[in-house]
Amino acid sequence: MKTKQIMKDFTDVPFLLYLRCTEEEMEGRILTRAKTSSVVRVDDNIQAIKKRFDVFNRETMPIIELFQKEHVCHTISSIGKIEEIYAQVRALFAPLVNKQ
Repeated sequence: MKTKQIMKDFTDVPFLLYLRCTEEEMEGRILTRAKTSSVVRVDDNIQAIKKRFDVFNRETMPIIELFQKEHVCHTISSIGKIEEIYAQVRALFAPLVNKQ
């Protein structure tokens, strides 16, 4: 993959964390943020959200899939209680931190 060829002179990525979430869930979160935040973002609308999903699927998912094939991508669902998601993330990172 071209991205890996470009990055090989800079870094070796031994671990990728992919926080998976459905588009429906993300859309709901973004629209809720748009309604409740004191900061107004011009890109918190359906059209911009759909464009972001398209760019993610077209440009980022192929990179994630590459790291999945290399068995260095760790996927966690980001739907649920924050504490439970954090516990899963921490469990993945703790062994890496303890090695040093």
